[in-house]
Amino acid sequence: MRYKIENEYIAVEAITKGAEAKSMVMKETGQEYLWPGDEENWGRSTPLLFPIVGRMHEKHFKHKGEKYFLKYHGFARESIYDVQSIEPNKIVFTLTDTPERLEVYPFKFLLEVIYELPQGEKCLQVTWRVHNKSDEEMYFSIGGHPGFLFPHGDMEGCKIAYLDKKGKVLENLQSIVSLVINADGLLAGETVEIPMENGIMPAVENTEKYDTILVNEKEIGGLGLCDREGNIVAKVLSDAPYWGIWREHTPGSQFLCYEPWFGVCGEVGFCGEIKDKLAIERIPVGGCWENGFKIEL
Repeated sequence: MRYKIENEYIAVEAITKGAEAKSMVMKETGQEYLWPGDEENWGRSTPLLFPIVGRMHEKHFKHKGEKYFLKYHGFARESIYDVQSIEPNKIVFTLTDTPERLEVYPFKFLLEVIYELPQGEKCLQVTWRVHNKSDEEMYFSIGGHPGFLFPHGDMEGCKIAYLDKKGKVLENLQSIVSLVINADGLLAGETVEIPMENGIMPAVENTEKYDTILVNEKEIGGLGLCDREGNIVAKVLSDAPYWGIWREHTPGSQFLCYEPWFGVCGEVGFCGEIKDKLAIERIPVGGCWENGFKIEL
Protein backbone atom coordinates (compact mmCIF):
# COMPACT_ATOMS: atom_id res chain seq x y z
CA MET A 1 0.00 0.00 0.00
CA ARG A 2 1.08 3.55 -0.77
CA TYR A 3 0.25 6.51 1.46
CA LYS A 4 0.64 10.27 1.06
CA ILE A 5 1.30 12.97 3.64
CA GLU A 6 1.87 16.66 3.05
CA ASN A 7 2.23 20.11 4.53
CA GLU A 8 2.05 23.46 2.74
CA TYR A 9 5.46 22.94 1.07
CA ILE A 10 6.17 19.23 0.59
CA ALA A 11 4.31 16.04 -0.34
CA VAL A 12 5.78 12.64 0.62
CA GLU A 13 4.63 9.18 -0.45
CA ALA A 14 5.60 6.06 1.48
CA ILE A 15 4.80 2.36 1.14
CA THR A 16 4.20 -0.44 3.62
CA LYS A 17 7.01 -2.60 2.18
CA GLY A 18 10.07 -1.54 4.13
CA ALA A 19 8.22 1.54 5.46
CA GLU A 20 10.06 3.20 2.58
CA ALA A 21 9.56 6.78 1.41
CA LYS A 22 9.33 6.65 -2.40
CA SER A 23 8.69 10.29 -3.29
CA MET A 24 9.42 13.73 -1.85
CA VAL A 25 8.13 16.59 -3.98
CA MET A 26 8.33 20.34 -3.53
CA LYS A 27 4.72 21.32 -4.22
CA GLU A 28 5.42 24.80 -5.58
CA THR A 29 7.85 23.62 -8.27
CA GLY A 30 6.88 19.96 -8.71
CA GLN A 31 10.52 18.97 -8.26
CA GLU A 32 11.11 15.38 -7.13
CA TYR A 33 14.05 14.81 -4.75
CA LEU A 34 14.05 11.04 -4.13
CA TRP A 35 15.20 8.34 -6.51
CA PRO A 36 12.02 6.34 -7.30
CA GLY A 37 13.82 3.00 -7.70
CA ASP A 38 13.97 0.79 -10.78
CA GLU A 39 15.07 -2.75 -11.56
CA GLU A 40 17.87 -1.83 -13.97
CA ASN A 41 19.79 0.41 -11.59
CA TRP A 42 18.71 0.32 -7.93
CA GLY A 43 15.27 -0.84 -6.93
CA ARG A 44 15.08 1.07 -3.66
CA SER A 45 14.61 4.69 -2.59
CA THR A 46 15.07 5.04 1.18
CA PRO A 47 15.55 1.56 2.69
CA LEU A 48 15.78 1.13 6.46
CA LEU A 49 18.73 -0.91 7.72
CA PHE A 50 17.78 -2.96 10.80
CA PRO A 51 18.66 -4.87 12.97
CA ILE A 52 22.13 -4.74 11.42
CA VAL A 53 23.90 -2.32 9.11
CA GLY A 54 25.93 -3.84 6.29
CA ARG A 55 27.29 -7.38 6.35
CA MET A 56 28.59 -9.61 9.13
CA HIS A 57 31.71 -11.74 8.95
CA GLU A 58 30.66 -15.15 7.58
CA LYS A 59 27.10 -13.71 7.41
CA HIS A 60 26.27 -14.32 11.06
CA PHE A 61 26.59 -13.02 14.60
CA LYS A 62 26.52 -14.83 17.93
CA HIS A 63 24.30 -14.36 20.96
CA LYS A 64 25.01 -16.51 24.02
CA GLY A 65 27.10 -18.77 21.83
CA GLU A 66 24.37 -19.40 19.25
CA LYS A 67 24.82 -18.35 15.62
CA TYR A 68 22.19 -16.21 13.89
CA PHE A 69 22.30 -15.65 10.14
CA LEU A 70 21.01 -12.30 8.89
CA LYS A 71 20.85 -11.00 5.33
CA TYR A 72 22.81 -7.94 4.22
CA HIS A 73 21.37 -4.87 6.02
CA GLY A 74 18.88 -7.04 7.94
CA PHE A 75 15.21 -7.81 7.30
CA ALA A 76 13.50 -4.45 7.90
CA ARG A 77 13.83 -3.22 4.32
CA GLU A 78 12.06 -6.34 2.95
CA SER A 79 9.29 -6.56 5.54
CA ILE A 80 5.67 -5.44 5.29
CA TYR A 81 4.78 -2.94 8.01
CA ASP A 82 1.49 -2.15 9.68
CA VAL A 83 0.15 1.41 9.65
CA GLN A 84 -0.40 2.37 13.27
CA SER A 85 -1.80 5.82 12.49
CA ILE A 86 -2.02 8.38 9.71
CA GLU A 87 -2.68 12.12 9.77
CA PRO A 88 -2.52 14.67 6.93
CA ASN A 89 1.17 15.39 7.68
CA LYS A 90 2.26 12.30 9.62
CA ILE A 91 2.29 8.51 9.31
CA VAL A 92 3.48 5.86 11.77
CA PHE A 93 4.56 2.41 10.52
CA THR A 94 5.23 -0.50 12.90
CA LEU A 95 7.12 -3.78 12.68
CA THR A 96 7.47 -6.41 15.38
CA ASP A 97 9.10 -9.78 15.96
CA THR A 98 7.63 -12.95 14.49
CA PRO A 99 8.65 -16.61 14.90
CA GLU A 100 10.48 -16.36 11.56
CA ARG A 101 12.36 -13.21 12.58
CA LEU A 102 13.28 -14.67 15.96
CA GLU A 103 15.08 -17.46 14.10
CA VAL A 104 17.55 -14.93 12.63
CA TYR A 105 17.41 -12.27 15.37
CA PRO A 106 16.75 -13.50 18.93
CA PHE A 107 15.26 -10.35 20.47
CA LYS A 108 11.59 -9.45 20.77
CA PHE A 109 11.03 -5.90 19.60
CA LEU A 110 8.65 -3.26 18.32
CA LEU A 111 9.99 -0.87 15.68
CA GLU A 112 8.17 2.37 14.89
CA VAL A 113 9.05 4.35 11.76
CA ILE A 114 7.53 7.83 11.80
CA TYR A 115 7.41 10.25 8.89
CA GLU A 116 6.32 13.78 9.74
CA LEU A 117 6.20 17.01 7.74
CA PRO A 118 6.22 19.79 10.36
CA GLN A 119 3.90 22.65 9.54
CA GLY A 120 5.67 25.72 8.18
CA GLU A 121 8.92 23.85 7.44
CA LYS A 122 10.52 22.54 4.24
CA CYS A 123 11.69 19.32 5.84
CA LEU A 124 10.81 15.70 6.52
CA GLN A 125 11.46 14.36 10.01
CA VAL A 126 12.14 10.62 10.14
CA THR A 127 11.98 9.13 13.64
CA TRP A 128 12.84 5.57 14.65
CA ARG A 129 11.68 4.12 17.96
CA VAL A 130 12.96 0.69 18.94
CA HIS A 131 11.23 -0.93 21.92
CA ASN A 132 12.85 -3.86 23.71
CA LYS A 133 10.16 -6.47 24.44
CA SER A 134 12.65 -9.16 25.48
CA ASP A 135 13.50 -10.17 29.03
CA GLU A 136 17.16 -9.29 28.44
CA GLU A 137 19.24 -6.42 27.08
CA MET A 138 18.75 -5.96 23.35
CA TYR A 139 21.53 -5.28 20.80
CA PHE A 140 21.02 -3.82 17.34
CA SER A 141 22.14 -1.38 14.66
CA ILE A 142 19.95 0.88 12.54
CA GLY A 143 20.58 3.19 9.62
CA GLY A 144 19.01 5.31 6.92
CA HIS A 145 19.82 4.91 3.21
CA PRO A 146 18.06 7.76 1.34
CA GLY A 147 18.85 8.11 -2.36
CA PHE A 148 18.65 11.61 -3.84
CA LEU A 149 18.26 12.46 -7.50
CA PHE A 150 21.11 14.46 -8.98
CA PRO A 151 19.95 18.05 -9.58
CA HIS A 152 18.66 18.64 -13.12
CA GLY A 153 19.25 14.93 -13.86
CA ASP A 154 22.96 15.60 -14.31
CA MET A 155 25.63 14.18 -12.01
CA GLU A 156 28.49 16.11 -13.58
CA GLY A 157 29.83 18.80 -11.30
CA CYS A 158 27.76 17.74 -8.29
CA LYS A 159 29.45 17.87 -4.90
CA ILE A 160 28.99 16.69 -1.33
CA ALA A 161 29.10 19.18 1.54
CA TYR A 162 30.00 18.08 5.06
CA LEU A 163 27.84 19.89 7.60
CA ASP A 164 28.00 20.65 11.31
CA LYS A 165 25.23 19.95 13.84
CA LYS A 166 23.42 23.13 12.77
CA GLY A 167 23.54 22.28 9.07
CA LYS A 168 26.33 24.73 8.20
CA VAL A 169 29.19 23.72 5.91
CA LEU A 170 32.33 22.68 7.82
CA GLU A 171 34.58 25.08 5.95
CA ASN A 172 37.59 24.13 8.09
CA LEU A 173 37.64 20.60 6.62
CA GLN A 174 40.31 20.08 3.96
CA SER A 175 40.21 16.28 4.10
CA ILE A 176 38.24 13.45 5.64
CA VAL A 177 39.30 10.00 6.83
CA SER A 178 37.16 7.17 5.46
CA LEU A 179 37.06 3.66 6.85
CA VAL A 180 37.86 1.07 4.18
CA ILE A 181 35.12 -1.44 3.36
CA ASN A 182 36.54 -4.38 1.43
CA ALA A 183 35.01 -6.33 -1.47
CA ASP A 184 33.17 -8.57 1.02
CA GLY A 185 31.46 -5.55 2.60
CA LEU A 186 33.49 -5.74 5.82
CA LEU A 187 35.69 -3.28 7.67
CA ALA A 188 39.25 -4.10 6.74
CA GLY A 189 40.93 -2.24 9.61
CA GLU A 190 42.31 0.35 7.19
CA THR A 191 41.58 4.00 6.45
CA VAL A 192 42.08 6.36 3.54
CA GLU A 193 42.35 10.14 3.61
CA ILE A 194 40.17 11.89 1.02
CA PRO A 195 40.98 15.51 0.17
CA MET A 196 38.33 18.21 -0.12
CA GLU A 197 38.16 21.98 -0.26
CA ASN A 198 36.53 23.93 2.56
CA GLY A 199 34.21 21.10 3.55
CA ILE A 200 33.12 20.24 0.01
CA MET A 201 34.28 17.42 -2.27
CA PRO A 202 33.35 16.12 -5.75
CA ALA A 203 30.59 13.51 -5.51
CA VAL A 204 31.00 11.40 -8.63
CA GLU A 205 34.79 11.24 -8.75
CA ASN A 206 35.09 10.12 -5.14
CA THR A 207 32.32 7.51 -5.24
CA GLU A 208 33.89 6.05 -8.39
CA LYS A 209 37.30 5.90 -6.74
CA TYR A 210 36.32 4.69 -3.26
CA ASP A 211 32.90 3.04 -3.91
CA THR A 212 31.58 3.48 -0.34
CA ILE A 213 32.85 6.37 1.76
CA LEU A 214 32.31 5.83 5.49
CA VAL A 215 33.29 8.45 8.05
CA ASN A 216 33.15 8.66 11.84
CA GLU A 217 33.83 12.24 12.94
CA LYS A 218 32.12 13.82 15.95
CA GLU A 219 31.84 17.27 14.40
CA ILE A 220 29.84 16.03 11.40
CA GLY A 221 26.09 16.52 11.84
CA GLY A 222 24.97 16.04 8.27
CA LEU A 223 25.67 15.90 4.56
CA GLY A 224 24.33 17.93 1.66
CA LEU A 225 24.13 17.38 -2.11
CA CYS A 226 25.28 20.43 -4.09
CA ASP A 227 24.43 21.24 -7.69
CA ARG A 228 27.13 22.35 -10.13
CA GLU A 229 26.65 25.98 -9.03
CA GLY A 230 27.46 24.97 -5.45
CA ASN A 231 23.94 25.31 -4.03
CA ILE A 232 22.89 22.69 -1.50
CA VAL A 233 19.65 21.16 -2.78
CA ALA A 234 19.01 18.57 -0.02
CA LYS A 235 20.48 18.13 3.44
CA VAL A 236 20.37 15.10 5.73
CA LEU A 237 20.92 15.99 9.40
CA SER A 238 21.30 13.49 12.24
CA ASP A 239 23.10 12.62 15.47
CA ALA A 240 24.36 9.44 13.80
CA PRO A 241 28.01 8.62 14.59
CA TYR A 242 28.68 7.15 11.12
CA TRP A 243 27.94 8.56 7.67
CA GLY A 244 28.06 6.59 4.44
CA ILE A 245 28.13 7.88 0.85
CA TRP A 246 27.37 5.48 -2.01
CA ARG A 247 25.90 5.27 -5.50
CA GLU A 248 25.21 2.51 -8.00
CA HIS A 249 27.66 2.50 -10.93
CA THR A 250 25.19 1.80 -13.73
CA PRO A 251 24.57 4.12 -16.71
CA GLY A 252 21.04 5.03 -15.64
CA SER A 253 21.66 5.59 -11.93
CA GLN A 254 21.15 9.32 -11.50
CA PHE A 255 21.22 9.37 -7.72
CA LEU A 256 23.47 9.54 -4.68
CA CYS A 257 22.89 8.02 -1.23
CA TYR A 258 24.17 9.70 1.90
CA GLU A 259 23.36 7.64 4.92
CA PRO A 260 23.21 8.21 8.71
CA TRP A 261 24.18 5.00 10.51
CA PHE A 262 23.85 4.07 14.17
CA GLY A 263 26.12 1.08 13.81
CA VAL A 264 28.47 -0.21 11.17
CA CYS A 265 29.21 -3.32 9.12
CA GLY A 266 31.18 -6.21 10.58
CA GLU A 267 34.93 -6.32 10.95
CA VAL A 268 37.08 -8.83 9.10
CA GLY A 269 37.58 -11.84 11.36
CA PHE A 270 35.12 -10.78 14.09
CA CYS A 271 33.15 -13.85 15.16
CA GLY A 272 32.30 -12.79 18.69
CA GLU A 273 29.09 -11.99 20.52
CA ILE A 274 26.85 -9.26 19.15
CA LYS A 275 27.16 -7.36 22.44
CA ASP A 276 30.87 -6.94 21.70
CA LYS A 277 30.43 -5.79 18.10
CA LEU A 278 31.83 -2.42 17.09
CA ALA A 279 29.37 0.49 17.53
CA ILE A 280 26.46 -1.69 18.63
CA GLU A 281 23.39 0.01 20.15
CA ARG A 282 21.73 -1.47 23.22
CA ILE A 283 18.40 -1.15 25.05
CA PRO A 284 17.69 -2.30 28.61
CA VAL A 285 14.74 -4.56 29.40
CA GLY A 286 11.52 -2.61 28.82
CA GLY A 287 13.42 0.34 27.35
CA CYS A 288 12.97 2.39 24.20
CA TRP A 289 15.67 3.82 21.91
CA GLU A 290 14.73 6.85 19.78
CA ASN A 291 16.60 8.74 17.08
CA GLY A 292 16.50 9.24 13.31
CA PHE A 293 17.27 11.95 10.77
CA LYS A 294 15.85 14.97 9.01
CA ILE A 295 15.79 15.86 5.33
CA GLU A 296 15.86 19.62 4.69
CA LEU A 297 15.14 21.09 1.26
